[in-house]
Amino acid sequence: YQRSVHGGVVAMITNGANVGRIGKITDIERHPGSFHIVRLVDEAGNVFATRLKNAFAIAQSEEAEPLVAIPSFAGVRRTIIQDRDAKLKKRK
Repeated sequence: YQRSVHGGVVAMITNGANVGRIGKITDIERHPGSFHIVRLVDEAGNVFATRLKNAFAIAQSEEAEPLVAIPSFAGVRRTIIQDRDAKLKKRK
């Protein structure tokens, strides 16, 4: 497992259904003999989970400067309604 990924660290998801999302790690569930699960919270307060191997630490805390460039959407996934409204606004 990755030693640099622990509670309080800001991580980016590199694989799986949550790819590209960024959040602060709140909990790591250890499952011996199976996949370890990481729970994260993004800037919008959305809670999501992924496998430990999919989380890549980018900052040691929320206040610390990230070690990689953060995308313009700050790793927060928009809802279907927000996505639709943005596309409609773009057309006008």
